[in-house]
Amino acid sequence: MGQGVGAVFTTAAAKTGTANEIEVAVDNGVVILTGWVDSFVTKWRAERAALRVRGVRAVVNEIEVRLPAAFQRASVGIAPERIGPGQG
Repeated sequence: MGQGVGAVFTTAAAKTGTANEIEVAVDNGVVILTGWVDSFVTKWRAERAALRVRGVRAVVNEIEVRLPAAFQRASVGIAPERIGPGQG
């Protein structure tokens, strides 16, 4: 089964051309996903893909999301935009 789960991710990466780094470990039907991806959607898709593999009983998703620099903001700049001028 471990080869089956790994093959799912190898095929998906080849189709999408992603530079994400997902590592897969399998222990008694439990798939453990670690590494990093560039979006929350990709993290969710990885978990869903693992759950579709025959024989998988559970998935532990420990994948870290690393947003591209263009989408990162310091938390200091978020609050004033949400509050609006003259409201805080």
